[in-house]
Amino acid sequence: MGYSATLFGLEIGFYPALFLLVPLLLGATLGVQKVGAVVKGWSGHTSPLQLQPRIIVPRLFFFLCALCIVLALSDITRRYTVAQDQYATNRLYTTLDNSSSMYGFDASGPPIHCTDKGLKRAYPRIFNACRAMFKIIDAMEAYVKKKNDGSQDKIGLLRFGLFSFVELYGSTDYERARTLMREINWRDPRTGIYTEYHLALWDMFQVALQKNFRRADGVVPLDDGDRRALALSLYPESGNTRYAVPRALKAKLEGLRADLKDTAFIIITDAHEGQFEGRLHKSPVSLIKMMQLAEFIELPIYIISIYRDHEVVRKLAEKTGSGPVGGPNRGAFYLLKGEQNFEDMDAIVEKILSARFRVVSTAKRWERESYTSLFASISFLCLLLGLAATLSPFGRTIGKGGIST
Repeated sequence: MGYSATLFGLEIGFYPALFLLVPLLLGATLGVQKVGAVVKGWSGHTSPLQLQPRIIVPRLFFFLCALCIVLALSDITRRYTVAQDQYATNRLYTTLDNSSSMYGFDASGPPIHCTDKGLKRAYPRIFNACRAMFKIIDAMEAYVKKKNDGSQDKIGLLRFGLFSFVELYGSTDYERARTLMREINWRDPRTGIYTEYHLALWDMFQVALQKNFRRADGVVPLDDGDRRALALSLYPESGNTRYAVPRALKAKLEGLRADLKDTAFIIITDAHEGQFEGRLHKSPVSLIKMMQLAEFIELPIYIISIYRDHEVVRKLAEKTGSGPVGGPNRGAFYLLKGEQNFEDMDAIVEKILSARFRVVSTAKRWERESYTSLFASISFLCLLLGLAATLSPFGRTIGKGGIST
């Protein structure tokens, strides 16, 4: 059986305790009358004006002590709502164009690093790519600290030219990612000098699906047969043939939507029109089909083009992801406004990250703030003050039989 009630917007957890106020107030009233009688009947060297506070003050402290005990027993509380934002968790996989056009087609020079002096002037395309990556890493680290919910956003890094390879699988070690960016050689001969960004995209899919290929708990399991079937379904065909989801894989690909809900791809490239065009249907995997696969599994792909626009690729990218076209959950194709426009690169990266680093829901809950401990503390303090006032010379009075308190 509950004994709670609400009074003036406050909740009384145990309202029967408030009935103790009646005898307390009666006692206080009788005590005031008695003090008046004592002061009136007093004759001596001490004046009534001096005697009255010496009697009243200690009793006032004891009264307040008893009052706070009653209020503490009644368990007075205040209820209020707390809104808590739930932030999205992300896995961002970025691939960097390492083709020779990024460094002026001079493959015979010394290594090029993001930390080189004069990089901004000598190789603005590389400087812009480095700038974008450092901004992504710093923003992700700040975002994780801001949401402070124990979840860890992961960043992955790949590079491509003629060949594509993984520099960093999805990791929460942001300092390691920074160190890696400072150490990579943009003239690395392993990548080759071409711009096979369709191969880079295929590698991004495989990296993002590592948990599935490992058959980790809680994700859609994919085996080697599924990998081969997926690759064969992406083989180029002539004309504008739309990607056909393999019947044997349809259920699994639909299940991947949940597994990849936190995932997005970012491609930074300086491909020109011919390179964009030439990879649309280039074997072994069609760029068009891979973009349509991303559309089917609702995986957003962001392409940052340092050099040229391409209408077909732009429209394909805008359809990746989920939700209305142009919405925050869709991919996009961004054309940099000049290879030396570093502020525009910042704006593009911020736009992408604002879509990923977002509040996905707000949970509201009731909280109770109890005043019991406060009243208990005040009660103890009043008790100490009452005892001090009573036992001190200030609180001593002379009665019939001598000195009394």
